[in-house]
Amino acid sequence: MSSRADEGRMIRAAVHALPADFRAEYGDEVLLVARDTLRDARASGPAAVSGARGRILVDLVATAATEHARKGFTMRTTAPGIGYGIAAAVGLPLYLASFGSMGFWQLVEGAHEAFGVRSAAWFHPVIAITGGLLTTIALLGLVGRLGLGTRGGAIARAAVIVAGGAFTLAPLSMFADGRILRNSVQVVIDTLATIGWAIGVVGITALLVSLGVIALRRRSLGAWSIAPLITGVVLVAWVAYAAVSSALGVSYFVSAGALTAQLLIWALVLACAAMGAGLAIAPRDHAGHASTRHHHVGTAAHA
Repeated sequence: MSSRADEGRMIRAAVHALPADFRAEYGDEVLLVARDTLRDARASGPAAVSGARGRILVDLVATAATEHARKGFTMRTTAPGIGYGIAAAVGLPLYLASFGSMGFWQLVEGAHEAFGVRSAAWFHPVIAITGGLLTTIALLGLVGRLGLGTRGGAIARAAVIVAGGAFTLAPLSMFADGRILRNSVQVVIDTLATIGWAIGVVGITALLVSLGVIALRRRSLGAWSIAPLITGVVLVAWVAYAAVSSALGVSYFVSAGALTAQLLIWALVLACAAMGAGLAIAPRDHAGHASTRHHHVGTAAHA
């Protein structure tokens, strides 16, 4: 029973990715066809049910992409939009790569040698702080694009400033030199930094997921509207990977150099680049445009 309830929630969530007008007209029919398809598949066993779920989700995603593409729009760029886009594409990958990418630090060390820099203990916190600041700017740009209204926008901006501030300021603790500080002071600084990182990571992740859902439903970033949500999901996976590695006692150098860590970093880079493109290139709906829609909801609808 629980499995069927999970199926229903999963399919309803996928249907919400469809444009609002399409969903209003065909949403009930899509849900009915999906339920009939799953009911027929259950007669053939678990493998058939899994296959039917996959086909339904693929069909819904393809239909959502097609219907969004049918909604005509022209594209325009603005200087603030380009600035927010660059911040989104660079900020979060820069921040996380500074903590979780061995390849990134090999490039940094190569740059040190090329310029003859022998000691650059300050370099890591500067990179992290820059990444946190750019991430905060990008999220403020995303809030502005969602059209949340005066009250909703103010609440969202306050949340971004709190989470982004913690995210940005926590790396300042790395400037503290334990050789000249008393142990008690160092402990306080490290504790505050840990709290700041926790607030920042959890807050940024929650904001990306929640604002991403709104952006997807409102199509706020045009063809790239799903990018903030994907970025949030990848960030959740990255944090989970880091937490599991730490719990298992895996050393930083091993976990950061693993293929999983590198794939997550690159997935984050691609998702943030897509989000940056959406912020830099704004969709402008054609006035009075009415696209011709074909009644099509994929294989699931024709099963």
